[in-house]
Amino acid sequence: MLLRFSVLTACASLLGCTNYTPGESPIDGGMDAVGADATTIDADAALSCDKLQYKCNDKCVNCDVGTASDTSRLSFSCSGQGACVVACASPYTSCGAGATQRCLDLKSDLYNCGWCDRACGTSNDPGTCNQGQCVAKAVASLSDVTGSFLIHTSGKMYFHDQKRVYRCDTPDCANREPLYTGTFEALPLAQGLAIASAGATSYAYFVGKQSGSSTTSLVRCALVSTCVEPEIYVSNMTSLALFGGSDSLFSFDGQKLFFIDVTANPASAVRYEIAKYKWTPSRFALTADAIFDASLDNGVHRVARTACPNPDTSPCSPNAFVDVALARPSTIEARSEVLYFNDATTGAIFSCPPSGCANPIAVAVGNQLGAASLHSDGSNLAWTYHSPNGLADEVRMCAPSGGACSASKVYAIASQQRNATQVRLGSKGTLYWFSTGADDSDAGSAAAIRRGYAPSVK
Repeated sequence: MLLRFSVLTACASLLGCTNYTPGESPIDGGMDAVGADATTIDADAALSCDKLQYKCNDKCVNCDVGTASDTSRLSFSCSGQGACVVACASPYTSCGAGATQRCLDLKSDLYNCGWCDRACGTSNDPGTCNQGQCVAKAVASLSDVTGSFLIHTSGKMYFHDQKRVYRCDTPDCANREPLYTGTFEALPLAQGLAIASAGATSYAYFVGKQSGSSTTSLVRCALVSTCVEPEIYVSNMTSLALFGGSDSLFSFDGQKLFFIDVTANPASAVRYEIAKYKWTPSRFALTADAIFDASLDNGVHRVARTACPNPDTSPCSPNAFVDVALARPSTIEARSEVLYFNDATTGAIFSCPPSGCANPIAVAVGNQLGAASLHSDGSNLAWTYHSPNGLADEVRMCAPSGGACSASKVYAIASQQRNATQVRLGSKGTLYWFSTGADDSDAGSAAAIRRGYAPSVK
């Protein structure tokens, strides 16, 4: 009696496992199959199995291989009940189920790299999979002194390269061009580039100085054109950090935090002090009605986006939001009214609403000691991870559900990314970050903006 295989249907379609043609050598006797007894020629001349059958316990049993044709990706064996068991032969792994099931090499498959459904790119931008790792691609080479970069909703990237601001189209940045052609020297601040709109015109704002001058100013260039020299928006303005929303800017000069109105006419711009600091925050984050800062030695503080009433006689101080005894953050991020910040002591990445954190503070991701920067697009959370010796720096991400990420759903997007920082999530699951070396061989080379892809992109 013939037993029908019902345990596993492998490689039902595609990737070298399609269009099995009846009339080829039968599976029995191991003509091109791999597995138990697959290479043993049947010594019993009286027992000759048909095609798509396998010898189990001196009986011919049916093997269900669907529409598979490349039997080199399949292994065949007998179950304890004498049925034909079809599986993926080494080094292939079964991915998918039913009609989408395939036997794939996860070390090289660029749409299933390292694990099933982890894509290293898109059909138009496939990327590379090497030994189960998506290879990060350098999209823009930079000098060792780097600044900040932004991904605009138009699909363009804006970034500093030492003393210049550039723009290009994502994802490859192949058409890189300077935002201005003059001699203005932009300061490469780690948080020093903002895009805001004045009426119908959107501008890129940054801080710098005229060549040969020691006076720094806030300047701007329209996004849709190329400036000869940037327009001075606020003259003689020192800044260690510049960030903003759609129609307003905020600047920190090392002690004071300022609000700067965005208008078509710079002469009418309003600028006022918000708060005075006794420390230098490592990062600022902006929500609808407040500004948060992160400091390793001071925890997380909050200040309203309103003017300080009497800054000269009674300077406003930021309010404690998370005590340093609970978190020592080096970076902070706010998106969709969720605040993310790390703890350099425990490695936790916390999440809480800007109205206040729960007690204990909710952990979005644990055991990420060495997180250097955070970014969220409202659905995904990405961060750069610094290893103790710098040899295993990575870019990681997860998709929080209910404010937390499952440990099994924390993905390493790119490994060996020395000094990775300033991670940004772009469209279609694209991630960008700064790195001063993709591996040990180029660890001393100039920095670059690199990119990879979230595992859900196909």
